[in-house]
Amino acid sequence: MTIAIALTSILLTLLFRFLVENTRFEQKVDQASAIVLERQRLVEKLETILTSLQPMENGNTVFYTAFFPDDATTESLVVSFNAGIDPNPEYSHILTGRIYLTEQGELRLTYWTPDKKGHRTEVLLQNIQDLEWQFLGQKTDKDPKVPVIAGSWGWLKQWPKKRGGAPEMIRLRLWCGINKKKHPEPNLQLAFIMPVLTPIQVTK
Repeated sequence: MTIAIALTSILLTLLFRFLVENTRFEQKVDQASAIVLERQRLVEKLETILTSLQPMENGNTVFYTAFFPDDATTESLVVSFNAGIDPNPEYSHILTGRIYLTEQGELRLTYWTPDKKGHRTEVLLQNIQDLEWQFLGQKTDKDPKVPVIAGSWGWLKQWPKKRGGAPEMIRLRLWCGINKKKHPEPNLQLAFIMPVLTPIQVTK
């Protein structure tokens, strides 16, 4: 009888331990799935915006980086894009949007109605410690620290308003939950090829 009780106790202990470990494993899988889904939505949203750039009614295409009061560490990216059809006509067609990182570690998208009287804000990703924009374009004399990759082409960290136009490609480097000073390389990198490209010509 004593042996049977002991064996039962051992089996119950092993079973309980298995159930606990299985629950922890399922929680980790759920967390990983949520992160993957969140990042997938981020990619889809940014791709929709950055590959549908269109000029405003005045004919000017809005694309530039600039610092705003609520920017955390990096300049915002401001663009004009085709938002498609929305239940609210004010948020349909060509809008101006701003992609930026807040002090709270949220990567946000804010976009305005054409008359600038209304706006919407979406949180694209949370727990972002830092971000870095990179724009493939031709280096100018004002970009002495930009290393070239072919001819005069290089990855620019800023795209001033007065520069005009848009880059050939955009890269977004994100430090998700890690400190940039301790981890120089980001743990999430995204790249977007712009719809209208100018052939990169290398001059000898």
